[in-house]
Amino acid sequence: MKTFRRRIGTLFVVAVAAGLTSLAPKLHSQQIEATSAAVSYEGQRVSSVQLAGQPDGNPRKLRALIAQPVNAPYAQAKVDETVAALKKAGDFKDVEVQVTPAAEGVHVVFVLKPAYYFGVYTFPKAEKTFSYTRLLQAANYSKQEPFTQEKVEEAESSLLEFFHRTGFFLATVEPKMQTDQAHGVVNVEYDINLKKRAKFGDVILAGVSEEQTKRLNASLRSIRARIKGAYIKPGKPYSLKKLTAATAFLQQQLGKQHFLAGRVKLVSTLYNAETNRTDIKYDVTEGPKIEIKLAGAHVWGRTQKKLIPMYQENAVDPDLVNEGAQDLTSYFQSKGYFGAKVQSQIQKQPSGVTVL
Repeated sequence: MKTFRRRIGTLFVVAVAAGLTSLAPKLHSQQIEATSAAVSYEGQRVSSVQLAGQPDGNPRKLRALIAQPVNAPYAQAKVDETVAALKKAGDFKDVEVQVTPAAEGVHVVFVLKPAYYFGVYTFPKAEKTFSYTRLLQAANYSKQEPFTQEKVEEAESSLLEFFHRTGFFLATVEPKMQTDQAHGVVNVEYDINLKKRAKFGDVILAGVSEEQTKRLNASLRSIRARIKGAYIKPGKPYSLKKLTAATAFLQQQLGKQHFLAGRVKLVSTLYNAETNRTDIKYDVTEGPKIEIKLAGAHVWGRTQKKLIPMYQENAVDPDLVNEGAQDLTSYFQSKGYFGAKVQSQIQKQPSGVTVL
């Protein structure tokens, strides 16, 4: 969508209106084998190569046998060479090759059989603060997947990132694996120490005047901000939900000042371990002032904000102006004014843009 990028003076917008395990791992493997057999990946970039299915043994020794390099074209001959070497080196009944396409390239996994699959993830210490379902999502858990050490490490990293985003910047995560030979699965317990949740520090607003900074900061401590769940004050518990709400709330405050094309972007959160506080930094772009006027008919302000898309999009361009005119026309016709017409025209003036 096009937007005006150069700063201009006051814009007058005038609309003239007239009148966990449901399928067995074996079935999962068969589906992947069938898919891989039907598609040729020859020559495509290989973004990762992994060994899967064996939580024990000497993975470093086995990785040395992989002939298919990463960041190189996929070569079926090298894949077959790897399969043969792995079968010869280990006591494996079979080696299954799983190839998964992705935007960055294909992922190649050599599953050593009989394979172990991921069982359950548990987070005993963190479930007092977060729901089990939310923790599973944060760990990117997927059932019926052959075990890989990389997946365990990825889950550890994802959990830490999740805890940091929710205010637990000092959290630690230690995975502990438990092999269930009877069922052929590896259960992973993540030993998590959340420690203490951070508190909000200063809110830094870059790109606006000192006066505007004071005004916007004060709005975040207003009663309306409390109602909207956007109340942020130094010393209050850090909350990702409040941070998200505060970003939208600041955007709304710009809109009330007629900066409809303004932008509020969360740039960074800077945690200070000594004070246990996190400073929040926003980049704020006011843009030109936009005043929307409706001439020739009366429409309540709340209704205008629902009908005129510039309010929702926080932008002004010819497409949005035309869309607003169409929506106003439909509105008047729904009220029985079937001959109503809404016309608009953009005229550039020294002080801004007029839409008639």
